[in-house]
Amino acid sequence: MKLVICGGTGYVATELIRQGLALPQISNLVVLSRRPITVPDSPNAAKLKQVLIEKYDEYPEDVKKELSGANGCIWTVAITPSKASRYDFEVVRNICHTSTMAFLNAFMDTKPTSKFRFLYMSGLGVERDQTKRPRIYADYMLMRGQTESEVEAFAKEHSDIMEAQIVNPPLITSTATLSRAAFYALLKGLSFIFWGIQWLTVQEISAGMLSQVVNGFEKEVLGPDDLKRIGQDALSKGEE
Repeated sequence: MKLVICGGTGYVATELIRQGLALPQISNLVVLSRRPITVPDSPNAAKLKQVLIEKYDEYPEDVKKELSGANGCIWTVAITPSKASRYDFEVVRNICHTSTMAFLNAFMDTKPTSKFRFLYMSGLGVERDQTKRPRIYADYMLMRGQTESEVEAFAKEHSDIMEAQIVNPPLITSTATLSRAAFYALLKGLSFIFWGIQWLTVQEISAGMLSQVVNGFEKEVLGPDDLKRIGQDALSKGEE
């Protein structure tokens, strides 16, 4: 399988690359990013190809050539809601929405001949109904919801060649960070802060998304519980 990971320098993408190199089902791993990545120490590092681009909303012919023949893509490019306020909203929209759709159109320009799985990493609390107004990060959540809807519509329009899946993860952390935070909270008598908080380790969500794009999509939208179940199952089987 030839897999593309978009947003290669991000927190989740870094783990996706590490795990993806270890999967025998993946023969070619193309990492799309604006900055060079640190290649993991792996005996399979030779199957990784870094492709640098200036902007995620523009795909010159040399980049399209690298995308050609891909069987799947995991899209992690985004500005998180907590950081969105640092930028003009049009910049946020360009990264989170315009760039996503630009990639899909660019990939279709490569004239794919085999089924292509596109996994779009969204977020929890995203609102697709544009008549509703979320209580927090309203414009952001509506924009991400619009993107989800357009990704699904694009996949349906190209259903002969493309499948799409949306994942809505909760808080993402590492096993080490979570253990330290829980231990500190326990010492301070603050363990109640973990009640009701949904979270996934970066290892779990990465394993879950890789399992889906490699083995086939279980359904169109995966929530936190789905991602934890699928991720833990993949990790237990040594698919990481």
